[in-house]
Amino acid sequence: MRILLTNVGRRTYFIDYLNDLIKNNKDIEIYISDRTNKVASYYTNISKFLVLPKVIGNHKNYINSLLKKCYENKIDLIIPLSDLDLLPLSLNKSKFKKFNCDILVSKPKIIKICENKFELNNFLKKLNIKFPYQFESIKDMIFPLISKPLTGSGSKNIFLYKKKNELPSKLEKSFIYQRFIKGQEYGLDILNDFDGRFVSYCLKKKIEMRSGETDKAITVNNKRVLNLSKKISQNLRHIGNLDCDLIIDKNNNIFILDFNCRFGGGYPFTHSVGHNFIEYLINQKLGLKNSKFPLKYKEKFIAKGIKIFNDY
Repeated sequence: MRILLTNVGRRTYFIDYLNDLIKNNKDIEIYISDRTNKVASYYTNISKFLVLPKVIGNHKNYINSLLKKCYENKIDLIIPLSDLDLLPLSLNKSKFKKFNCDILVSKPKIIKICENKFELNNFLKKLNIKFPYQFESIKDMIFPLISKPLTGSGSKNIFLYKKKNELPSKLEKSFIYQRFIKGQEYGLDILNDFDGRFVSYCLKKKIEMRSGETDKAITVNNKRVLNLSKKISQNLRHIGNLDCDLIIDKNNNIFILDFNCRFGGGYPFTHSVGHNFIEYLINQKLGLKNSKFPLKYKEKFIAKGIKIFNDY
């Protein structure tokens, strides 16, 4: 199986996980694509590096170039690792299917729910799942509050306003304004198979962040979050991993903050407790039998980049 990872960025650990599968007798060849070879993934242990045009503002050219590269290199499966090309890949999935190239990507309507916070909040509201209250006008606002872009990821351009006079004179239409929730923040991975069926979950208590990604965390078991994960999975019907952010307040209320319809920066913590979501998905594509993940996993402290993990 030839697997192409797109827009890897600094998530080279994903390449390591695929190489681990190769060591365990999986017949896999790893291909990487990016707009330049001046990235960390170029220097990793891969079969081939493919240079492609930029994605932003260039979807048609990007997809046409990717189609050509995938056909020439007989790629079997594409795994996107950033938000940049999720929607264009989803919209053009059938074009790749014509030469038996599959893409680990959800339907366009699902991606739009995950990428737009208004759409996400409407989805959550229908399911009676809590999210931070959304203010419609300045006169309704209660401080402190948070503002963040309607679209985007990586904790960019998020602002905390403690008082009314700190707000801009005119609210930005491209931003959403929400009640500030004080509590403990968690990362959550929810795995669905290629048919959109729930497989497993993993909850991580965030300890330290860097550039919008979790650097240190503790994996924890939580039955309420497990049930919530199943509810989200069964109603969203995403494909592959759903990377979620949530907060649990002092009254034990769970508030959903964000969905990312892909493998996110918190996945290494899930992987390190034996929840090898990547292998599960590849086995399904290869027609191999999968073992069920235990829904209760080891609780441990984990720091990225450290090979030895300490029990918590």
